[in-house]
Amino acid sequence: NLGTVPANEVTTKHIDFESDFSSTPVVVASLNIVTNLTLYSDVSVLATEATTKGFNLRLLNNTNNDFIATVDWIAIGK
Repeated sequence: NLGTVPANEVTTKHIDFESDFSSTPVVVASLNIVTNLTLYSDVSVLATEATTKGFNLRLLNNTNNDFIATVDWIAIGK
């Protein structure tokens, strides 16, 4: 659970893997919005700056409303 994502902001959260990968994995993230929004096209999530130890989740909220979100993600080693 990422909690509340503020309106018109980019929020970053660092995620550490439970175990290190031997090489940088591919990370895919999916945003689950708990709050009711009308402009879903104006919010997104990115998995960025992946390393063997973790990555950053970036949540982009380009609406005038805060929202509550969770993110599902998977890291796949090469």
